[in-house]
Amino acid sequence: METGRRSRYTRGWLALALALGLVMASVGSAAAHSVREPFEFEFAMEFPAGAPCDFVYYEELTVSGWDQVFLDSAGNVDRVITHVFATVLHRNVATGYTLTEDNRLIIHWDEATQQERTVGISWHLKEQSGRSTVVRAGLVLVDHTDGTTVRMTPNAGGDFGETLCPALGGASG
Repeated sequence: METGRRSRYTRGWLALALALGLVMASVGSAAAHSVREPFEFEFAMEFPAGAPCDFVYYEELTVSGWDQVFLDSAGNVDRVITHVFATVLHRNVATGYTLTEDNRLIIHWDEATQQERTVGISWHLKEQSGRSTVVRAGLVLVDHTDGTTVRMTPNAGGDFGETLCPALGGASG
């Protein structure tokens, strides 16, 4: 008789544990979660003299990384964190002189505020010898409701044509 009680007692706890497990599983599936989406792409473009430089400019871009997409319990995008690794080749076609650029960025997108915060190395330009010519890093916060830059640390940006074209031996177009 003692064994039968224990058996019913154990079965009761197992049934309760199973019921709780099913309830928790259904709650867990409706809870917020995130999805990791890797990406990788390459492209190359050639620009005529005058745009952006006063010489024919060639650019080759290789980008990889991933989006960590955070969803609310209804499955809607709440926020996205994007990790970007980019290598860019910049070339003055007339002279063949080439600079390379390595960027490491993290971009935070907030769906509720419609703001995008970018942090990291936004521009690390190197000569063929490997010597750094330009390094830009910092934070840029953009409000996409009106397109304004809310905040930018002093070394985060830079004028593309004013910086890159002279570094490649010309002037901005």
